[in-house]
Amino acid sequence: MGADARGAARGEKIYHSHFGKDPRTGFVRGTARDAAELIARYRDAGVQRVNIAFRQGPYDWDALHAYAEEVVAKG
Repeated sequence: MGADARGAARGEKIYHSHFGKDPRTGFVRGTARDAAELIARYRDAGVQRVNIAFRQGPYDWDALHAYAEEVVAKG
């Protein structure tokens, strides 16, 4: 995930370097808006908790702050 489109593109590059072109969905990727939409779909399906796992770094701390402010705080 990235705090903005540029950060999301960086995050996607790192994701692909670790996992290749993984066709699965359901991972928190993209921007905070994308993450909020994914979490809303989970909530609408009845999910009560979502586990967010940090994979190998480097970590994008701006993305983490955006997730906390745009997804968690508004959830």
